[in-house]
Amino acid sequence: MRDGTLQTSVHVGIGRFLAFAYMFLSFVGQCNAQSVTNIFDGVVYVRLTTADGRLFREGSGVLLGSDGFIFTAKHLFDNFDATTGKVSVSLRGVKTALIPASRYPADASTTDIALLYVNQTEVRNAGIGTYFRLGCNTPPIMESIIVAGFPAGDASPLLVLPAVVTTDSLDSSFRDYMRAGIAPGMSGGPIFWRGYLIGLVYGAADNVEAFTPINQSGELRTVAKVDCYQVPPNGPVQVAILSADPKGPVPIGDVQKPAQAPASAKPRVFVQIAAESQRADATKLISGLVDKGINAARGIENVGSKAPLSGEIRYFSAEDRANADKIKAILDQLSPTTFSIQRENVPNSPQNVFELWYPHG
Repeated sequence: MRDGTLQTSVHVGIGRFLAFAYMFLSFVGQCNAQSVTNIFDGVVYVRLTTADGRLFREGSGVLLGSDGFIFTAKHLFDNFDATTGKVSVSLRGVKTALIPASRYPADASTTDIALLYVNQTEVRNAGIGTYFRLGCNTPPIMESIIVAGFPAGDASPLLVLPAVVTTDSLDSSFRDYMRAGIAPGMSGGPIFWRGYLIGLVYGAADNVEAFTPINQSGELRTVAKVDCYQVPPNGPVQVAILSADPKGPVPIGDVQKPAQAPASAKPRVFVQIAAESQRADATKLISGLVDKGINAARGIENVGSKAPLSGEIRYFSAEDRANADKIKAILDQLSPTTFSIQRENVPNSPQNVFELWYPHG
């Protein structure tokens, strides 16, 4: 089940279409209008291009919070050359205004979840103030869910579909199954159950559609420092439960499953350059950081004129100053560019996350 073989089940007949339409209208009729509107804010369009700018693959994703972390489908990166290719995303439920993104170094799990990162300034500039609450249990068979994502093609808008879960257990690849009528390009898009974000679209083949439960995100959820909760078995139906702070207090009746970063977690570095002439040096620095035991994303963002006038190592948690000093010591040995250390005072920021900014001009 890969994007290349994704099929929309258009031959299922008008009966199924009308049934889905009725289910969707009935569902939305019970929902909070603000939740419906804000689904568009949190769904992300993902675009992979080759070194010469040609489209490699399209997909979808979901923004996890103001930290700039995004979940998407791992299989989008199959056979993608991350050293020369470019990853871009667009926020707020549209395909315009693409911004560069980096992929967090791939973990060893076999589940189809990948973690992307965009710098926090881009998220703040987009004016997104609410995020989805994650659910760690999976829906029972025949339970109604909501699926969202971007069908492939420049003119295709965000699609939100009603769906039904069709199995009560995961397969050997940790996938669950559903009936939704998804389209090519929706891989990585969010799945909602009773308002909670509980999975990501995997794909479809031979009229079988699958999704990856969010509870399979493991280490990646820890990196992004987002918690997940037990979805209540009953209560009001909502499209999305929203929070101004997805790391805030537990809602009444929820059982929290915390995802705290372990004290021994390695620093994670994301690199931004201001010009292509800096890419070779940035690539060398990434290799040097990896050699020293630091997780540095292989993807490099070219942010152009958004870069600062002087080189910066940005960190967000007060506890990370020592690691910022460690990173600076490594960079001083490897690069002619001078980097100063700057603390970004962003509430609820993750620990052990750093941004390396090359200077503009």
